[in-house]
Amino acid sequence: RVLKDAAADQQLNLNRLKIIIEEIGRLEDFLLEVGSFARLSEAKKASVNLNALIQEMALQLEASLHEKNIELSLTLDPQLPEVQFDPLHFRQVLLNIAKNSIEAMPAGGNLTFTSGCHHEGVFVQVSDTGEGIPPEIVDKVFKPFYSTKPKGSGLGLSLVRHIVQAHGGNVAVESAPGKGSKFTMTLPAAGNGRAREEAKVASAAS
Repeated sequence: RVLKDAAADQQLNLNRLKIIIEEIGRLEDFLLEVGSFARLSEAKKASVNLNALIQEMALQLEASLHEKNIELSLTLDPQLPEVQFDPLHFRQVLLNIAKNSIEAMPAGGNLTFTSGCHHEGVFVQVSDTGEGIPPEIVDKVFKPFYSTKPKGSGLGLSLVRHIVQAHGGNVAVESAPGKGSKFTMTLPAAGNGRAREEAKVASAAS
């Protein structure tokens, strides 16, 4: 249609091109998420500093958050031990959760990354002050292809759970309509023999 009407209504063609670009972006996101699912078995674990990766992600999100009037806060435990995790996969986990939180705050709000020690391991939390999740669907948000968004792939949070579990950890969400959401990932610390064995069992089961 754009080609046929190239010399006609320029504004109409501009609107059509905007739709094309938006749809291409949506398809790219979908293919990246599907591709990430396919590459889960290729995890290259290493001892990583989660705080450093969180700070790196914060810098990447800074411009986008400012544009959407979202304040970013970091509450990171300086004594946080390292964990055995694939750095690229952990960035994907943070990005997917952050993206979900940003979309839940169309009018702006607060996004917070928190890290700390938890029993024999560590935890990382990503919380927002967004619209929240209705109680009847909280248990469904990690299911593949389940999405409340008209154009959502339903893979983002499912991928988060698969990656975290493949690294011997767990992820949970606390949320309520109008009160925001908090995603908490618990992970075994590097060097903990029992944690490493649990990680192997969880990875094999996944």
